[in-house]
Amino acid sequence: MILPADIGISSDPFGHLPLTVALERAAEITTLLEIGSHGRHSLLSRPNRRSAQGSGLRFTVHGPYWALDTGDPDETRRRAVITTHRRHLEGAAEIGALCYVVHPDYSAASRGRHPQALTALERSLDELRALQDEYRLPIAIENMPSALTSHFVAPGDIDLAGLGFCLDAGHAAIAGTLHAFIGDPATVITHMHLHDNRGRRDWDDPHLALGRGVVETRHALDAARRDHTTAILEMLDEASVHESIEHLRASGLLFAPSDHYPAVPDDRRVTSPAGGRGHGAAGARRPAPRGTLTVDSLKLGRSAVDQSSEDLMTAQRSSTADGSGCPQGGSAHEELTDTG
Repeated sequence: MILPADIGISSDPFGHLPLTVALERAAEITTLLEIGSHGRHSLLSRPNRRSAQGSGLRFTVHGPYWALDTGDPDETRRRAVITTHRRHLEGAAEIGALCYVVHPDYSAASRGRHPQALTALERSLDELRALQDEYRLPIAIENMPSALTSHFVAPGDIDLAGLGFCLDAGHAAIAGTLHAFIGDPATVITHMHLHDNRGRRDWDDPHLALGRGVVETRHALDAARRDHTTAILEMLDEASVHESIEHLRASGLLFAPSDHYPAVPDDRRVTSPAGGRGHGAAGARRPAPRGTLTVDSLKLGRSAVDQSSEDLMTAQRSSTADGSGCPQGGSAHEELTDTG
């Protein structure tokens, strides 16, 4: 069964396979794949980028996150995190990704509210806004499951003005904030991760198949479709993906969203949250970059996306040929690798 255009799957269940094989397996059930840019699926690999470009699929990209803390108070380490995201973001832009997902700050040491970490996170968000503008690729910041390890678990926790918001429904269920996010009029969802759990008891974030826990799938997916955006089934194994698809089918949720939802109003057709409660003032809205997540953009043919990506990369290389416009330390373009 092919999923409707607004629902895709993660590459994580195929993480043990080469990306070329993962693309083939994914194409059997979806036209939209979220590539986790790490390990065997890293977009720093030129062969991986070429495989993605030739697959005929549409993509979102999840940036790497293991041991990467955008709220690290150590400035050297924090800058290294942003440099890492820059490299992967460039790969995502090259394959024509619709958006690039970034985890906010994270500390396994359970630091709670930490002024120095919050200041570092705010600095990182500013730099991610600049990268979003440079690559013309929406960046969506994902909510986390615990306030002990991150500053972003509920609406209004941090200022996302100018950036997108990836609502991770499973994380929000663990934190007890799912209904708050969905019901907050200031929150515009630009991307969603769907998986299940038993709420606060599942502090280890098991990413269960839909229907196995407390996440109200219809409520969450309705919110994504209300905001005319994409949702990714983010399970860790293929069996759970297929079980989740069957749950969606049994729930009557496998339909084309445009058949059931009105056009998104102009005042909500933005790439990132804006207006009140920590998501930035309306005046802080930026022009929507290439790849704005709406039903219309989901219907783009691959040829249009590929041409846009090719034009963008050519323009970027021209603008940085003399080293101008690059971060301290040299051109980011030379940091993509040719390795497998």
